[in-house]
Amino acid sequence: SSVHEPGVWWTENRGVKNPIFGWWSIIFAAVCEILYVPCVFAIYIEARRLSCYRIMLWLAVVDMLALVSMSFLFGESQIYSETIPINLQESR
Repeated sequence: SSVHEPGVWWTENRGVKNPIFGWWSIIFAAVCEILYVPCVFAIYIEARRLSCYRIMLWLAVVDMLALVSMSFLFGESQIYSETIPINLQESR
């Protein structure tokens, strides 16, 4: 059996495009981000008085950044059927 590294070969021969799931992921992330903004603003108001809300504020900011990066990048990769070119032989 031959081992093919991920990349162009894999995308052309085995890659499956899922544009509906990709757009759903992007739209869902956008809706979640819009709904997250009032929550973060409410936490920000309380964070000026109590230190526990400061921790919650930083967790909310990190969660928003993770939601943007994971959902939007995953959605884009599903739309265009992209794979991450990783050379597994170098990591061993």
